[in-house]
This record gives sequence, C-alpha cells and structure tokens, in this order.
Amino acid sequence: MDTNWNSGLNFTDSYQAGGWWLDPQGKDFGDNASYYKLDLANAKKLLSAAGFPQGFDATIRYPNSAQYTLDRQTQPIIGFLQDLGIKVHQMPITDYTEEYIPHDRDASGAYEGMGVHSVTGGTPTLISAISSLVALHLPQSGVTFNGYDVNGKGDGSGDPQLISILAKAQVERDLATQKKLIQDAQRYLGKAQHILMLPGTSTGFWAAWPTVQNFRTWDGGVDETWEHYGMWIDPTKAPNA
Repeated sequence: MDTNWNSGLNFTDSYQAGGWWLDPQGKDFGDNASYYKLDLANAKKLLSAAGFPQGFDATIRYPNSAQYTLDRQTQPIIGFLQDLGIKVHQMPITDYTEEYIPHDRDASGAYEGMGVHSVTGGTPTLISAISSLVALHLPQSGVTFNGYDVNGKGDGSGDPQLISILAKAQVERDLATQKKLIQDAQRYLGKAQHILMLPGTSTGFWAAWPTVQNFRTWDGGVDETWEHYGMWIDPTKAPNA
C-alpha cells in the first residue's frame, strides 16, 4: 500500500505533484519533522512536566450520523490518546444538522474537549493549497477558522507569524514563491500544531463479484446506493451463473 502523512496541509495527489505538500517525514521538512515521530516516552514526560503524570480526562466529539460519520477515522485517534494515558470520553454526534454542523464543524473550537470534523465538507481543500490553510488559520475566515490564539487571552486572534506567512501567499503572484510560503507554513505548523490533522492517507481497494455490473463506473458524491451508481446484477456471471 502507498501511504502518505498529512502535514499541516492535508495530502492530496495534486498537492504532491504540484509541489505544495511537504512530506513531514522527508529531508526537506527540517527540524520540525521530529514532531511527527511517535515518541510515547517523551510525550509522557511532557505530560508529567505539565502537571499530569497520570494523564487526564478528555471528551472527544465526532459526527456519527446517517448523513456523515467520522467514526472509523476517530477510533484510531482515541487509541493514540489512550496509549498516552489520556482517559477519553466519546461523544458521537448523531444529529447532523442541529448539533454537528453548528456545535462542532462550524463552532471554531468553542466546545469542551476535542472535536473531529471536516472543514465545510472539505471545500477549501478542493479549491487550493492556499485556501486550505487560510480557512483553518486566518481569523477572518469565519466559521472555518479554529478559534485559537497564542497570547493565552482566548480572543481568537490566531498566530501572528502564521497569519503573516499566509497573507503573503494570498497576494503573491509568483507561483514558485507561493509554493515556498505554503511549505514554510507547513514547517512552522509542524511545531506549533495549533490543530491536529488526521494522520494521513493510503491506497484504497475495491472488489466486486463479476455478476455486479457498472461497479465503480461512475465515482462521485457520498450516496453509495445501487441506483446512484447505476449498478445492476448480471445473472449469467459468477457467482450466480
């Protein structure tokens, strides 16, 4: 299987091919690549130094509704936290419209504990690498901004150094300079870790019996129904024949 880690920018094939994504395990990432290595012993030392030698309790919120679920993506994260000694209380959100969207996805971090969510359905990532980071880290981005600050005041002012990098990328006309700025932002986020991305991606696999016709002929959307994909059963093929 092919695997790729997310940095502060989610990995996509186009971002890799275009030179936007920076491999957090690659030689070009710099010293902050160390923050993407599994080091439980050191992590526990840091927890102890922060006054939590036995860990602490934390709630983790995530969507688990008929319209949208991140249950499979969240369970490994819960395992990582438990390995560290954090006692996780799960809060699966089954109400997509009235609870998940306003109180998790679009809440800009204004909730107790940790939230696992998309960024307006992933739209900023689909637009460009710049918009992907701007949506998450510029305070003027609205509900997609994660609501953090670095001054300890809870004023949602963001990180001035990161804001400066992304603001330059937004107005820069030279493509090579744009890419350098986005790579600089990823290096910076490697240590800052204002928000945590899902770990990464891997090759996907699909399989179907020969009797299933039109399997994966059309790919798109989230409605994986027989009617949506136009699939049908051919009784002359295995295993029915």
